[in-house]
Amino acid sequence: MHCSGQAKSEYMEDHTFSRRSFLGVVASAFVGSRAPATNLVYSVPARTLRVGIVLPVAHSGLAKASDIYSGVTLALAETQRSGELFGQRIALVERRVATRDDGHAGAIASAARELIAQGKLAVLIGGISPEESEAIGKLSAETQTVSINVAATADSLRAQDCSRRTMYHIAASDAMIAGAKASVANVPPSATVELWHRSLERYGAAQLNDRYTARFKRPMTSLAWAGWMAIKVAWEASLRAESIEPADLLAVLQKDETQFDGQKGAPLSFRTWDNQLRQPLYAVVPDSRGGRVVAELPDVGKNDEESMRELLDRFGAGRTTTCRTRGGVEARSNERITGARLEGPRWRGFR
Repeated sequence: MHCSGQAKSEYMEDHTFSRRSFLGVVASAFVGSRAPATNLVYSVPARTLRVGIVLPVAHSGLAKASDIYSGVTLALAETQRSGELFGQRIALVERRVATRDDGHAGAIASAARELIAQGKLAVLIGGISPEESEAIGKLSAETQTVSINVAATADSLRAQDCSRRTMYHIAASDAMIAGAKASVANVPPSATVELWHRSLERYGAAQLNDRYTARFKRPMTSLAWAGWMAIKVAWEASLRAESIEPADLLAVLQKDETQFDGQKGAPLSFRTWDNQLRQPLYAVVPDSRGGRVVAELPDVGKNDEESMRELLDRFGAGRTTTCRTRGGVEARSNERITGARLEGPRWRGFR
């Protein structure tokens, strides 16, 4: 990453065929040179999904921003290839903000507003600190742009404002992390709860780790996975909506049945009451090789009696969530899912 103003991604180059073009080229290989020229239809894709990303490049946040950006660019490369089959492409518009620290919410919000003003963004990714993410969330609600939080864990971002329904959270909340850690007996004090780990192998995780390591020469972290997942969510929501308009993407994301594959072995979906991504988490203890996963929370392969969604909803805020509105305090729902201890995983070797 370079400390520049605005930079356009390499993925904005106009090299994409539409699905009709692709099929036309394939057909020409079979019919040979005798095929009439009208059988080949070269056309620009009907739509381009525009995604903006705003990240700080201050020293204290540079490593985090670099991981997020690397995950984003890996996903961009993968979606760009598949986009040729669907007549759609994706464009990344970037803004890196040089600040004295990684909590300069005003500078981040100003950069994000400029990106939105310059082009029709459907999705905005950005911010690392809670203050930065809150500023982006407010701007997202104001402009009705989808925003995706990939780093901030603060519970207040999920429950503070009932009107902020345009912000979706891939980063696990503090309550979700605490609930996952409390769900297993005999937690080592040194254990952390992560979204991802370099040692994961099942459900396509090994292949994802290999692709990331081959491209960036370093292991995939939780933040890198979150950046990768943010693009995947935006892209798949757009394909399902058959649209690049933010309102249409929001309509897809707001459906309770919308699910995504994050190479974790369970369908991932957003809770309707706080826009938090339901996802398995991983308990990691430090060692000389970069940490060791000792438990999957919950264990995807060993909880058969309850649905994975019910198990995941035990982590974090239940459906009784209060939030502030202009008229005071409003309760969203009266249902609460308790954080009971899960049966199954113990602190054991896990791969």
